[in-house]
This record gives sequence, C-alpha cells and structure tokens, in this order.
Amino acid sequence: MRECGGSWLLSLIVLFSFSHLSGIRLFGMDLFDLLNFVTTYLLLPLVGLAFTLFAGWMLCRRITQSELSQSLVLYYLWRFCLRYLAPWQSGSFL
Repeated sequence: MRECGGSWLLSLIVLFSFSHLSGIRLFGMDLFDLLNFVTTYLLLPLVGLAFTLFAGWMLCRRITQSELSQSLVLYYLWRFCLRYLAPWQSGSFL
C-alpha cells in the first residue's frame, strides 16, 4: 500500500486544483494544466525516444527478427527506420 502513496498525493493535488488550489499558478498555468503540459510535451516524447533507442540499438537482431516474423527486406527496412528515422522524429518534438 505504501508504493502508491505518491500517486494518491499527486491525484489529490490535481483534484484540488479545480477547487481549493485553483488560485495557485506556476509558469502561468494552474496545477492541472502544468501536469498536462509536462506529461504531453515532455514525458511522452522522452519515453518514445528512449523506447526507439532501446529497441533499435540495444535489442539484438535475433530477438527483434523472431518477434516480427516479416520478410528479410521488410525487417531491415523496419530496423533502419527504428534506428535512424524514429529517434530523429521523436527528438524533434522536444
């Protein structure tokens, strides 16, 4: 039960940002808008970038090829896009 205490606290802060804490503003946004901005514009692109870097460069070819079970040409096209195009695209959102 102790592990989810941070989630409860963050949820209550967001809930109270509509009522009791509605006057608190950081960077010109209330608490709900601030958390929405952080998750949408910072965390999602960072997680996408981390995933593409991990799947493209850290996982070995044997694992990814057996999971996808595509033709060899499609697999190498997918791997090229995942290694070189997807990180560039994910990084451009930051």
